[in-house]
This record gives sequence, C-alpha cells and structure tokens, in this order.
Amino acid sequence: MKKVFYLLFGLVLTMGMMSCGGDDPDPRWNGGGNHGGGGGGNNNDAYTFTANDLWAGYYGDHLGYGTGVYLVQLTQGTVDDQGNLTGTGNSIMLAISNKLLSNTNNLTLPEGTYKANGNKKQSYTIYNGLNDDDQYNSWLEVWVKNEKESELYFIDSGTLTIEKTSGGKYKITADVDVFYYDNNDKEVDAGEVIATYTGNVNVEDCSTAVVEDPYEPLTTNVNLGNMTDMDCYFYRFKESLLGNYFMRIYDVTFDKNNNVNSEGYILTLDLCTDYSSEPDLNMINGEFKVAVLDEFEENSFQPGYVYFDDEENDYVWWGTYVDEIIKTSDGYAYGRAGLITGGKFTASHDGDDLILQFDFITENGKKVNGSYRGKPTVKDEGSLDWAKARKIKGESKYNIMPFAKYGKRTPAKQSRRTGISVRQAQGNALLFVQP
Repeated sequence: MKKVFYLLFGLVLTMGMMSCGGDDPDPRWNGGGNHGGGGGGNNNDAYTFTANDLWAGYYGDHLGYGTGVYLVQLTQGTVDDQGNLTGTGNSIMLAISNKLLSNTNNLTLPEGTYKANGNKKQSYTIYNGLNDDDQYNSWLEVWVKNEKESELYFIDSGTLTIEKTSGGKYKITADVDVFYYDNNDKEVDAGEVIATYTGNVNVEDCSTAVVEDPYEPLTTNVNLGNMTDMDCYFYRFKESLLGNYFMRIYDVTFDKNNNVNSEGYILTLDLCTDYSSEPDLNMINGEFKVAVLDEFEENSFQPGYVYFDDEENDYVWWGTYVDEIIKTSDGYAYGRAGLITGGKFTASHDGDDLILQFDFITENGKKVNGSYRGKPTVKDEGSLDWAKARKIKGESKYNIMPFAKYGKRTPAKQSRRTGISVRQAQGNALLFVQP
C-alpha cells in the first residue's frame, strides 16, 4: 500500500472537544473488531484487532523534547494518503520516543516497550497527552460497519511493544486504555484496546522533510511609484463600531479584458476608520499606523500575516502586504511577497481625489514606498459582526495565475498532515474538517 510522509502530525481540538455523542457505547460494543483474545491478548473484555498494514516514520526532534520521535500506525482496513480510514476498520496512531539519531541511514524501529504518560524527555515514551498546541499526537480511529464516518478515541494509558522475530520480521502489540469526550466535554472511559501486527516494517525518514513556505519574501526595497488604479471594498464592523476599507492598489497594467499585461506590484491595504453607515472616503484622513494583529481601531491598518486554514485547506493571506507580479513562459504570476508589519501611511484629499502616501516596512526589514492618487469606486459589502467574516471577491483583473516560481498555494503534490479539527457537533454526528 502506498504511504506518504506525515510531515506534520497531531489531532487538534478546537471546539467542543471530541465527542462520540452522549448515547454512543465504547468501541468494545461498536463493531469492527474482535472481542476477547483475537491475537491481541488474553483479556476477554478488550476490543482487539489484527492490523493488515503498518506504517512508520522517523521525525527527529519533531516535538522539541530532545528525543527521536517515531510515528507508528497499525491499520486494519485501508487509509488514504493522509492516514485516515477510508471505510470500515480500525487504526491506532502512536507517537513514540527513542534516542535522537545522528545518522538516518538504514532506519529501523527500536525494540522495547513504550509506555504512555512517561517522561517526555526520555526514551520509550508514548506521547499520548495534549501538547502545548492542544493537540493529541496519539489516538485510535474506529469506523463502524454501516456508519457514515469514523469515531476517534484517545490514549489514557498503556504500552506499545516492539520486538523482532526470526527472519527479521516484527511483532508489534499496542495494549492501551482509551477514552472519549462526551457532549459536555467530560472524559468517558472506553475500555481496553489491543492491536497487533506481525510482518515487515519499513521506516520512512521524515526528519529532513520540509513543509514549503507559502511565499518567498522580498529581498530588496520596493518603490511602487505613483499609482492611480484601485479596487476598494467597504465593511461596517458593527460590534466595534468601525469602518473598514480593504484596498488593492495596482502598479501593473491590464489589457482590454482586464488581464495583467505587465510586471509590477499589487499592494493590499487593510485599514480601519471611525464608523459610518455607508462608504465615505473623507473618513480616510490623516496618519494611519500599523495595528496589533487582530486588534481593530480607527486610523490604523492590519499587519500582514499568512496562516494555514484547515477549512480552506490552503494558505490565507491577511492584512496589509505587497505582491510582486512576474512574467513567466505562460503569462503573468505571483512572485515574491512582503508582509507589511511596520511603518505608516498618510491620507489627504484634493477635491474629489484621495491621496495616499506609503512608508512601510516588511517583516524582514525591507522598505516599501509609493503613493496613490485617484477617485476610487467603493463597493459596499455591508455589515459584519466579526472582522474575519469578510469574504473578499476581487475583480476579474485580479485573477492572476496562482502557481508561479514562488507560488502562494501548497504545491499540489505536497503531502502533509495537519490534524483533524472539530468545527461543530450535531447530535451524535461529528463534522470533521480534514486537510
């Protein structure tokens, strides 16, 4: 079975914790495994299964404890390239520790017994608790026959035993106690689970795998010149009583079909003014300074920030930043970028003209200067209770090629595991967002 590197691993609890529903039984009576013995031990009350597949990867000091971290997955059934069950079956994922390696040639799984709730900085520990990012690095996934989705359980205690048999094969046994969270975020004991695997094991080297950055920073100062072209969107922040203007200002030219036909830059500016019931460019006046990220106040602008959004399964760009537009063999595309994290701009008016003068600093200390003068048409996007609920839809001329030498999007062939985020629960059914 084809496997991929799980470059990042961890299961994120973001809302309502993990719940199997108030009336759901524990996995011993939920189907999908054997009950008692079953090649997993002599405990007749245990939920047992025999794995038909095992995947293992070595991540180096991935968790920052000074140990060599291995990810081991025992699966009964099939999983997708992200390690999630694709149908009825069972899968247990365990992050374990051993010595940090200086040489990753000829990787093998170190033999021995690994214990849950051990010292994070010692070898032979199962990392089963929540980490500093509120993530579980070890868990059990059960997909019951005739159900539409799987259920997830967490490791309370137990062991993982790894031993070699004659002929160089492995015998691996996970014997753990698991629990889940009910709809009131209370832990519910779900009993003992025993999973076994016998066969060959190949350990992938994930210690040097790098998740590609979503952009390449600017390496030089940028002079945007005197710009005259802008798209402008207006929002009313009802809760904070502020006006928000989201601008895209162009140092590129367009053909008659609004397609980019020159190299240059696009400046995205995210600013706040005092409240007004409708767009009023006269509110944009005076000096505007950079705000603290996600703090909104009049006469300020949001700093640039890039983060990975699990729902969109893509990088999201926020605040104020400048994009380089480059020419490629296929047309024009995004190049390098600069997140604006310092500096200021000033606004004034001359008749109907809005005049903006920029004096910005990027995250890596590069200067971005320039000006805008013109009579922008402002599109009223209405009222919002929360700033990040904004949905910006650019004009057609903004549809520049998304893939470039320094593309903003995650490469299509790049594999990554960022965890599963629980967004909401409806009755006994969990809605998962899987990257």
